[in-house]
Amino acid sequence: MIIIRLQLALTGIRPIGKVSEIIWDIPIAAKLLLLFLLFTILSSILSGYDGTLIGVFRREGLLSISIYVLSCILLSKYFSPKKWMLYLFGVSTLLFCALSIIQLTGANPFQLYPEGYNYYDSGVYYVGEYLGTIGNAALSAAFLSLATGVLAMSLIKMEFKERWFLAIPLFFTVFLLLKMNVDAGILALAVGLVLMLPVAVTDQRSLSCTLFVYALIAAAFTLSRVLILGNGFISFRPDRLVLLIVPGGAALLAVFIKRFETIAKIPGKWYRGGTVSIVISVICLALIYLWFYTGQRTGVIYEASEVLHGRWDDNFGTKRIYIWRNVLESIRFKSLLFGTGPDTLGYWNIEPFARYSEEFDVLLVTRIDTAHNEYLQILATGGLLSLLSYLGALVYTAVQWFRFPNNRLAAAAGTGVLFYCIQAFFSISTPITAQFLWTLLAIAICYTHRVRFDPHHSGVK
Repeated sequence: MIIIRLQLALTGIRPIGKVSEIIWDIPIAAKLLLLFLLFTILSSILSGYDGTLIGVFRREGLLSISIYVLSCILLSKYFSPKKWMLYLFGVSTLLFCALSIIQLTGANPFQLYPEGYNYYDSGVYYVGEYLGTIGNAALSAAFLSLATGVLAMSLIKMEFKERWFLAIPLFFTVFLLLKMNVDAGILALAVGLVLMLPVAVTDQRSLSCTLFVYALIAAAFTLSRVLILGNGFISFRPDRLVLLIVPGGAALLAVFIKRFETIAKIPGKWYRGGTVSIVISVICLALIYLWFYTGQRTGVIYEASEVLHGRWDDNFGTKRIYIWRNVLESIRFKSLLFGTGPDTLGYWNIEPFARYSEEFDVLLVTRIDTAHNEYLQILATGGLLSLLSYLGALVYTAVQWFRFPNNRLAAAAGTGVLFYCIQAFFSISTPITAQFLWTLLAIAICYTHRVRFDPHHSGVK
């Protein structure tokens, strides 16, 4: 904004004005992001490694981070919402889901896999899982998590009738997210649907719409259990159709609430208090369940229970605990504040982990070049100051998102950011998915900042 003001002043279009007014006009979250960029620049300058400008391992060097931050700040200043943008996002997400679902049947449309291979050759003929046009399945789950949050809250908050067409991409997004079975994506879905409640439900109309959305998501879950996709076959489990009782009941309750006039008289603060109580109760019940869990000694629930009891195992989270422990142990005091430079973790002397492949009778060795936790990655490579600035921007935006639940665009964008940030605890940042996060963060900053000065400003309807 400061650069644009200088350009306008030099051309005589608009006087530069007071510097204090220019600084005041920059949203607080944007200021924190500028600090994040400043500390990242210092980290790159002070780094003893090569390649910090472009990024050696994940192509997320100083240049990529600068583009993220500056485009986010500019977009937060000049973004002008249009309905077609939301429709285009929905259609593109639906197309991505359609392609990925076809790939889950063992097909290889557009030859995205090498000839003769498909999705189910993962771990046999190649390392990693790849799905859709994004590539890595974990990155696809990151995008789908974000899309779920945006589409779900848009259906609840927006007021134009045509928004219900977005129910189609939302349904298939949730279906695909569940069929992919990426733990980070499923966790983002489960936790995000709980945490979004205080923003989603503010009156009778939003309560009814929220129940419809949850019914739709429950229906997608049911289909994911009924429809079995395999390598070259599709089968059905009709015995699981009984699960339709849940979405059916939620839909009927939504209709009842919409037509029951007495509910319209409930004060808005009761909705806020009730939803916050539900969120706290669900979190407490989940912690109690994990604490006393006695089920199968495998899977993410068992691992979460063990971690809650303080029993950490390097194999948990597909070796993520091993990676996190080694990254934390390798952080030195001299590099604590500014890190070792953007995208330099691959230079660290962290012992790679290996697994034996019976199919090829070879030992597959995996180098560690990312922390598999976006926040830990920033701490390790960008430093503590970068991490605090970045988290400060996210936390401040989240607080404003919670404070102004009737701001429709901020609610939808903020929910997408929320879902992404949950899965980011277990994932990595790359340019192909980060662009969606920073775009939504810009929209959230834009409309949470505007509503501070105009409480009735809520964006498109």
